[in-house]
Amino acid sequence: MAAPGTISIRPEVLIEILYDVISSLNEHGFKKFLIINGHRIVNVPWIQIAAERAKRLLKIKVILFDPAYMSKEVVDKLGFNSVGHSEEIEVSHLMYKFPHLVKVNLIRDFRPSEKHLYHIDPRDPRDTLCYIPSTKEDMIKLAKDSGDYITGSPSKACAEKGMKYHQHLVNRLIEVLEQLRRDQLRVRWRKY
Repeated sequence: MAAPGTISIRPEVLIEILYDVISSLNEHGFKKFLIINGHRIVNVPWIQIAAERAKRLLKIKVILFDPAYMSKEVVDKLGFNSVGHSEEIEVSHLMYKFPHLVKVNLIRDFRPSEKHLYHIDPRDPRDTLCYIPSTKEDMIKLAKDSGDYITGSPSKACAEKGMKYHQHLVNRLIEVLEQLRRDQLRVRWRKY
């Protein structure tokens, strides 16, 4: 809400919306769901709550595919710095998929001061405290300190690394979908 024009939806409302979507599709015969998170770790808690409720009450399969978690094994190999906001990973991905959206002349880095025991990157062994989304006041301070909402090193971004990152995520997504398909075959086989 720190940026003018932002619309914020409370997590408890998002839980209900996602649960209702899953429940509705389940009524139409869907038994397996793959939720792809598009906003890093900030969405994970409410998606987990909705998914757990759906699994428990509807007796269905729900998988949460999160890029920050799913890419842990490749980001170090690609030499990416830590997860942030509009950082090297996101900007590299954009440079590969949507280069016309990246304004290279406006890129600037910002490294916020480190907090003891608190790092929002799931691959960082120093990440020992669970992430809690920022408050409006936190975001206003970040915008003031960084000149925007950037945390990280977008100046190190490149389309080639973005392509490799993207391909890794696509390959992993295919693996997850194949696993869901195979599970379905096993379930059908057991029924007959």
